[in-house]
Formats: sequence, C-alpha cells, structure tokens
Amino acid sequence: MEFLFIFQDMIVSFIPVVGTPLSVFHLAILYSLYSFEYKWIYQGMRVEKRVSMIQKNWSYFFGFGLPLSLLTVLPHSLITSVCMFAMGFPVFIITATVTHPPETASEQRLPEVPIFRTVIFLTNKFLVKTQRVSSSYSYTRS
Repeated sequence: MEFLFIFQDMIVSFIPVVGTPLSVFHLAILYSLYSFEYKWIYQGMRVEKRVSMIQKNWSYFFGFGLPLSLLTVLPHSLITSVCMFAMGFPVFIITATVTHPPETASEQRLPEVPIFRTVIFLTNKFLVKTQRVSSSYSYTRS
C-alpha cells in the first residue's frame, strides 16, 4: 500500500502550481503513517483502523509529519534529503510512541480527507487478482 501511495505522491507532484504543496502534504501523511505504524502494530491495530484514523484526523497527522516532510523536500540534493530523513525519522518514531493522537474526528471540525481511497482500491484489486491466480494454480496442481 505504501508503495502505491508514494507513486500517487509522485503523480501529484507533477500537477502545475499545486503539485509541490500537495506532494508535501502526501509526504507528511506518509511519514506520520510510518512513524505511528510501529506503535499501532504493537497495539494490534488493524490496517483499516490505522488508515481510517489518519483520514479522519488528517490535520493532526499532517502537522505531525510536516517538519520531516519539509526537511526532506527543501534540500536540492538527494543525498542531503536522505540524510535528513535518516536523522529525523528515529526521532519521529520515538515521538509517535509517546504521543496520543485523537481517536475520533469529533475532536476536530474538519472533514475527512480520503487520501488513501485510490491506493486502497488498487491494492484490493491486486490482492483479489493475486488470490484468483494463486487459487487457480493450486487447482491445476492437485
């Protein structure tokens, strides 16, 4: 799913005028997902709930991931961007483990942003197709 989200970010970045801000938004959300994922997996939270939580509370997660996103987007050198990510990401993981993001959207008044909708749709289609191929292969071998 994350690979498709990165691909979505790359496509969005090519949109004239709004591409760069939208790309920063995507990266901030992605970096938040990466940071909180360690905590949420340990807590046994399912992927659907994680994605729903991010989409409902997107402003919190955008704000959480924005500093790291800016640190990796602003440098013109790929090496500098990778180094900034490598130095900043562990700090974000530690911060995510001690913070308590809002559980419900009732704590904010912003609408839900279905930023993962396309990625989830494509991932589900791929998994269904893979399952069909896998099951048809197992029938032919029996």
